[in-house]
Amino acid sequence: MAGLTDVPPAYAPTIKDCLIQMLRNAAVHASSRRKCGRAHTKQEIGAVSVHFRKAGDGYELVFEDDGAGIATETLKSAAVRRQLISEEESRGMDTRAAMALIFRPGFSTQEDVSMDAGRGVGMDVVARSVYALGGKIGVSTHPGRFTRFKILLPAAAQAVSTAVA
Repeated sequence: MAGLTDVPPAYAPTIKDCLIQMLRNAAVHASSRRKCGRAHTKQEIGAVSVHFRKAGDGYELVFEDDGAGIATETLKSAAVRRQLISEEESRGMDTRAAMALIFRPGFSTQEDVSMDAGRGVGMDVVARSVYALGGKIGVSTHPGRFTRFKILLPAAAQAVSTAVA
């Protein structure tokens, strides 16, 4: 971890909530890591890196795990199973649209519901929180290797004045 002591107070609650959700996801999906780990010679214990820094006119939070990555076909299948999209929509989706599914309310790839997963509440809340601050969120992944979330936020002073206006 690096830079978390530099988070502006206006962003602290959002950054905290985002990190908790992303850490939960990384832990919950760790079983996928063990399945793919042997094939990709991964360590049994995963690694997560978190970096917060000033970037241009704002801030950047990067969260990366070295887990199983995200397979777009898994996302599309889960969205169809949860009736968030149709089979036809699934077939027509490109990679970018499939990745955006993780931010939809009600979406989860988990079959079983637990305290930490399967309820379809999580990354949609992260996205709404980031967007409410005028920020952006992006995902990059490589199945079997990593998943990276990059959150870009405007300068805190801009976000506070926009919220007040």
